[in-house]
Amino acid sequence: MPELSGYEAVSEIKQNRELKEIPIIFISGRIDKGQAHELLKPSDPVTFIEHPVNHEDLKETIENFLNKT
Repeated sequence: MPELSGYEAVSEIKQNRELKEIPIIFISGRIDKGQAHELLKPSDPVTFIEHPVNHEDLKETIENFLNKT
């Protein structure tokens, strides 16, 4: 993303009261697990998936989010 990194975008979304509970599936070619750990709490509705995307994992992640609501 040209204006924000994905981590910055997630951080901004989480700061917005109206958006912070919306599940986010973050798909990236490179995931910095240390930065992701600092950014997220276990209760946050955010999941990180690396490229190439395994379609079964993505489907399972979406189903898990839908079952939590």
